[in-house]
Amino acid sequence: MAGQEHAAVDATPLATRLVGAVGLEPDDLALPPAELEAALLERIRSAKNDTPGVQVSDVRVIDHLATCIAHHASVSTALEAIPFADLRLACACIHGDHAAIESLNALVADVAVAAVRGIGLDGAAIDDLAQEFRARLLVGTPTSPPLLERYNGLASLRSWLRLMMARRALKLKRKSDREQPFERGVMQALVLDYIDPELSYLKTHYAEEFRGAFKRALLELDAGERNTLHFVLVEGLTVKDVAGFFGLNRVTVSRRLQGIRRRLLERTRWHLASTLKLGPEELDSIIQLIRSRLDITVSCLAEE
Repeated sequence: MAGQEHAAVDATPLATRLVGAVGLEPDDLALPPAELEAALLERIRSAKNDTPGVQVSDVRVIDHLATCIAHHASVSTALEAIPFADLRLACACIHGDHAAIESLNALVADVAVAAVRGIGLDGAAIDDLAQEFRARLLVGTPTSPPLLERYNGLASLRSWLRLMMARRALKLKRKSDREQPFERGVMQALVLDYIDPELSYLKTHYAEEFRGAFKRALLELDAGERNTLHFVLVEGLTVKDVAGFFGLNRVTVSRRLQGIRRRLLERTRWHLASTLKLGPEELDSIIQLIRSRLDITVSCLAEE
């Protein structure tokens, strides 16, 4: 069956394979190889229970996991944060498992409705968006791999899909809209105008204050930072394109994006603290909305 062909021929411990793929030495790990092996086996066992009927080898899951490690602080942090069931499902889809692809198609159809809520697309446009994503997720082009290969476990697969589809829907919508102000375009690109249903408490109590704080933080960026954000978020240019425009290399642009991310988070938090009488933990929970979306967006842009 699909995904099982390597299981019988590759007896390399999963921890050894992961460490080798990531390019680490055993001494660089925060836990001994034996503990890492046990942790990997437990996470995979749990993921299999959560994805019944899905067939993909453990080796392929570990190889996919290796591509995600760079987006996390450490291997141990990644093991704690990455939703392994989603990672296993994505990996199985990439390798053609029919049960996994059926599950993904159902998820895309469900997420499409939530992703465009409040954006103003009609039913036919939502169906077209879902169909487009089914193809983009699994089929690459001569210049780019399937979109699903960019799933890095920074969020659940559902949340990642919702953000990717919402950004695409907003781009489609903007084709017929008049030009938006800089801060409005960035807010839309990060889907901050359409707060997730599970964050209803934030929407009810602090949404306006949050948006105001974020807009003020955006307006405090210098011209170069604003142009970089505009190009990658509003215009949809890749890091490579922006690097060519500014005469820089991709690493420099990626670092600039990370610096912009850090400054936006710090200044948004500062403005919120100045506006709302909240404790540090409450402020951190509010700021998590923009942190997660910036992390996903910046990491995806850096890979394009």
